[in-house]
Amino acid sequence: MTDWELRPHEGVGPLELGMTRDDCRAAFEGRFEEYVKGPSDDRTTDIFAGAVHVYYDEQDRAEYIEISRGAGVSPTFDGVTLLDVAPATAVAAVERAAPYDPDDPELGYSYVFKTLDLSLWRPDTDESEPEGRTFAAVGIGVSGYYTF
Repeated sequence: MTDWELRPHEGVGPLELGMTRDDCRAAFEGRFEEYVKGPSDDRTTDIFAGAVHVYYDEQDRAEYIEISRGAGVSPTFDGVTLLDVAPATAVAAVERAAPYDPDDPELGYSYVFKTLDLSLWRPDTDESEPEGRTFAAVGIGVSGYYTF
């Protein structure tokens, strides 16, 4: 596992928010898959290393980077590996830098830290279940991503 420090509004690992699609692909030596995330999406998403998703804006520049468990990397924030610790520990680590949105309709499943444009997500809130014990994904976006 390689630790990649999340840099809100900047990037993570070799990826920078605002990079062109071609530059993102070059950062992974051209190894990627391109797909349409949802039926209403009008732009494609790239996936690298099986679990690093990059979403692009209208100018084909990275606007959101999401890392899921299983990418071979550990996204960290302030020294805490966010996908490897208990949800309360992950939330507390990020909350030291910014509050999460208490009005998020999916609170518990997701925590959105709007001033950082950072989110944590898990598919289950029951911490006795495997899918609820840790977060499954963390994402960062360009400045204002969560206020568009």
